[in-house]
Amino acid sequence: MAHAVSRTLLSIFVIIRFTFIHLEIVYIMISFDFIIVFLCIQIDRRRKVQQLF
Repeated sequence: MAHAVSRTLLSIFVIIRFTFIHLEIVYIMISFDFIIVFLCIQIDRRRKVQQLF
């Protein structure tokens, strides 16, 4: 009985752990996308400023 309970707890823990890792990866990817977009916007602005002057 105790063995079955510990196994279910372990499986739940593993599932939670994997979902957290997955969420972290997604969060990192999204933040990288934002950084890339921000850099592109900054570069584009600099080009426009250079064209004006």
